[in-house]
Amino acid sequence: MKNNKEKGMSILEAIVASVIVGIGFIGIFQMVGYAVNSIDVSGERSKAGHLVGMIAEGVLGYKDTYVGVSENDEQALIFENGKAFMPSESDLKACAKFVQFYTNLDFEESGDTNACGSDSKLNNINTIINTDKCSTEDRLPLYKKDEASIWGGQSAASNQILKWQAILNQDQLIKCKTEKDTKSIKMFDMCRWDSNKCTYTNNNIFDDRMYVGRIQFNLNDGKKRRFLYFQADYEPKYRARGAEE
Repeated sequence: MKNNKEKGMSILEAIVASVIVGIGFIGIFQMVGYAVNSIDVSGERSKAGHLVGMIAEGVLGYKDTYVGVSENDEQALIFENGKAFMPSESDLKACAKFVQFYTNLDFEESGDTNACGSDSKLNNINTIINTDKCSTEDRLPLYKKDEASIWGGQSAASNQILKWQAILNQDQLIKCKTEKDTKSIKMFDMCRWDSNKCTYTNNNIFDDRMYVGRIQFNLNDGKKRRFLYFQADYEPKYRARGAEE
């Protein structure tokens, strides 16, 4: 039996109910925004992890290739004591392996990176990758399409570096939110003997020279970092012919 004294909700009760429902919706909207931002940050960190691993695998996979040397140039190489030389009109030109070439881009004062061969695209490689501001214009293709491609070189080693430049120097695979989002790939050489003129001296190294790679990505306004140190390559110490035991 209905209560005849009930005439519905008062204005005050309706206002209070509306406020409660509004607070709930505000909380839901904030949670949705936070969730979307978290998914975006998580996705960028996952992509950064995959790219760091891809770059390290590229370094290790191409460490025995010579920069600038095309498939046709390989037949002209001369090897002596584990090092490659390219004949020239006057003398033999020393050829640098992949990691040595990239290391010299940062630390070679004379500018001679010992690149040899006929790869004309090496002119696009004059510094290490150290991006503090990504470009969003004139994006380079990530893979070679034809001989007229902007970065497609004739040697596998130079193609690797040019591909990294296209990926990391531009806002392509990883977003560039602010100027604090940076990406860098560096190589350092270490040795025991001062006569080798390495960047760093380490008495625990008994090879002629050892190279260490460092890849670092700063993401999400520089608040999140993804970096990796790894042994990139080494040069064994050869004993000269006829040397006493």
